Amino acid sequence: MAVRRKAMQRAYDAADEKFKEQYRALLMEFVESGKNFTGEDVQMAYKAQEYELPREWRAVGSIYSSLRRRGVIEIVGYETRCQGSPTAVYRKKRGKDSRP
Repeated sequence: MAVRRKAMQRAYDAADEKFKEQYRALLMEFVESGKNFTGEDVQMAYKAQEYELPREWRAVGSIYSSLRRRGVIEIVGYETRCQGSPTAVYRKKRGKDSRP
């Protein structure tokens, strides 16, 4: 797990600051909606905004991990992505302040 966390952190550190800010803001809209969502949902919404795309989508893993460690979001299940691999389903953790 430590190797995975370090790899996510390297991708995050190398990502453009504007991308990280835009993605985090959009992710927090999903969190505040109170509905279940996946990373794929957020990614598709991000692409629909016509923002500049990141070099590496793995950079967002650190954002999700940070929100989970702080108790802002929780995993409530898993489903299959469009391309067939499993993905976590998230929601706002009940009773938590969700400020990023």
